[in-house]
Amino acid sequence: KVHFSFKAPGGLSYPNADLVIMGELTNYGKDPAAKMIYNADLGIYEATLFLKQGYYDYQYVLNQFASGKDVFDATPTEQNAWETENQYLVLVYYRPLGGRYDELVAVRQINSQFNTSLR
Repeated sequence: KVHFSFKAPGGLSYPNADLVIMGELTNYGKDPAAKMIYNADLGIYEATLFLKQGYYDYQYVLNQFASGKDVFDATPTEQNAWETENQYLVLVYYRPLGGRYDELVAVRQINSQFNTSLR
């Protein structure tokens, strides 16, 4: 048995939404055991799953029932970093046939915010 716990910001529960463990281990949130229960005494969400030993990929998401279907949102729990700025230095080397060393043939510095056409 694996015990999962999640502390929401401020230790408060999420109103009008269920916190679930999302991943293949819970059939992507559809397994009833995926729903986490809020423990008001500790200020955390808790769930226990029976899992085999192995590697699992999961995240905590909010499940809101809207328009007759489940709507999952990971932004409040996992954050959203799509606007993160990254700086890359690209070095291109070439070794001619029979050469004994690599030659630097190009250098380019790329910023993820300003060079969006390169994506």
